[in-house]
Amino acid sequence: MDDDKIHLQIRISPDLRSELERISKKYEISSADTIRGILFFGLPVFEGMTDMSYKLVKSLLEKMKKEARIKS
Repeated sequence: MDDDKIHLQIRISPDLRSELERISKKYEISSADTIRGILFFGLPVFEGMTDMSYKLVKSLLEKMKKEARIKS
């Protein structure tokens, strides 16, 4: 653990904790490794979803502005 860069403390619901424990037991890995894996693989997915959401909202706002200009 000498190469650890950061200590992260988060609060999660009991349901999420149970799910993490279930996955850890199923694959016989530590809870910390499970969380590290989820963060490692989940961050690109989350970033992609957030990026698409941002682009969608931006596109909708542009269309609404365009329609408002046409109506006036």
